Amino acid sequence: MLARALIGFIGVGMTFMPGTGAIAQNAKPDTALIALVEANRHPFTVAADLNGPGARFLDARTRESDFVLIGESHGNLETPRITDLLRRRLKGQGYDVFAVETGPVITAEMVDRLRRADGLSALTDLARRYPFGFPFFWWREEAELLDATVDDGWHVWGLDQEFVGGARYLLDRLQTLAPTERARQLIARQRRRAADGYDAYVESQRTDQAFMMTATPSEFAELRAAMEGAVGEATWILDEMEESAAVYQLYRMGANYESNHRRIRLMKRHLADSLAAYRAREGREAKVLLKFGSVHVGRGYSPLNQLDLGNQAAELAYARGRESLHLTVIAAEYATRGGNAISALDQAPHFAPLLAALGSDQWVVVDLRALRPYLHRRQNRERHEELAQMVFRYDAVIVTTVLRSSADLVPD
Repeated sequence: MLARALIGFIGVGMTFMPGTGAIAQNAKPDTALIALVEANRHPFTVAADLNGPGARFLDARTRESDFVLIGESHGNLETPRITDLLRRRLKGQGYDVFAVETGPVITAEMVDRLRRADGLSALTDLARRYPFGFPFFWWREEAELLDATVDDGWHVWGLDQEFVGGARYLLDRLQTLAPTERARQLIARQRRRAADGYDAYVESQRTDQAFMMTATPSEFAELRAAMEGAVGEATWILDEMEESAAVYQLYRMGANYESNHRRIRLMKRHLADSLAAYRAREGREAKVLLKFGSVHVGRGYSPLNQLDLGNQAAELAYARGRESLHLTVIAAEYATRGGNAISALDQAPHFAPLLAALGSDQWVVVDLRALRPYLHRRQNRERHEELAQMVFRYDAVIVTTVLRSSADLVPD
């Protein structure tokens, strides 16, 4: 599928990244660390609900938290399943907001369609009309999670930039809001350009002609002038489009740090604005479940060298006198659609003590907080540098045997 072909481009939050190879194959096992992991493993089962010691551990941690963050490797079917089962338990604790890694405009459209339609047909129709128009919910399991969340009455917040392939939808929406014929003609011209950029990608697998990659500040100023008098939604769409284009164009120029910095500032502003609006509307603080690529949801500086969304959530929780729970999901094996299997240890040898915690169980949650005093000691931290980074960024890790590739919402 076209969307899958571009998954590497959009900033995938892989749970593991290539290791440094610092752990020698014949290194002596750290028995003290292994014992700590074993003492803080909580197995659970996954069926119609989460059950077992791991489920009780998660319940205890979520009750003391106002933000629960799930860090994932995008595109597997197990993580949305676990997320939905956890979400159902969180509802009884006062959580009613689900924050996702998509732009606020397209998220509002998806939610509105799901509220008005029965089942996934609303998202299927949107994906067919605007292929590559939004990320992640082009996978069936992700779409099912969103549908169940909306059906259950949750608020859904899109916190990311608008997607690189989303300009066709955004311009079509602006067309319906255009106050004059001149504005409609200008938008129609830019809409043809966005379609041409998409067609160029289909033919050449290049994104450099995409509207978001090429639209200039002067062109956005021209659109704003033409839309004068159409306030509210039109202004919001133009603001989100222009900022998203700036993020993508920095990326295209090779300014990756600057692109990530601008993108993450945007995500954090979206979260802060959404929390303030919720507080004004509901008269209380929101309790939020966030599901993002794992690079975004840890404490401190992320692998992108940014104080990311997870750090913001941690500080907001502390300011309330509450906690945040930072989870990540890993597996011993990652299974592709073609039947190939990628060993996690080949990519991240520092996972070894955590994967050993599985034993004969299929699902285990390991309390990483218990490992922090041990890994705080200099000699232990130096010996397990990559594992220590993980332990201090996340509170717990959900470990399973295999993560399998998601199914496409719209099959080829």
